[in-house]
Amino acid sequence: MNVETPLLQAAIREKGYFFRQYPLVSNSEAIDNKPKGKSIRRALTIRSGEIIMIESRDKESFHDFAQALADSGVSEAIYLMGSADVYGWYRDEQGKQSFFGTKKEKYWDEENFLVWRGKKLDIY
Repeated sequence: MNVETPLLQAAIREKGYFFRQYPLVSNSEAIDNKPKGKSIRRALTIRSGEIIMIESRDKESFHDFAQALADSGVSEAIYLMGSADVYGWYRDEQGKQSFFGTKKEKYWDEENFLVWRGKKLDIY
């Protein structure tokens, strides 16, 4: 699906960056999306004023995942692309580092990395 927007065109014209993901929750309401099927789902969310990443334990549809996020008190959420074996890591509140997915030998120029500390989010 190629949906061009004025903001996308401006980013291309000015050789800038454009971050676009599927919205899942906006103003505490689940958003319907066209992709069908079930998969492990991940989202970057805001819940109770905190930025957190949430991953489904089981394969879910976009609709069911978005509704579960809204039902759990998430006010805003965007979908994080990637397969079930996407590699990443996080630190819990005690500072313990945990890894998930499969580490690759090579990363591509098109890959994005999200890094946040506390309530600050940096996009690479």
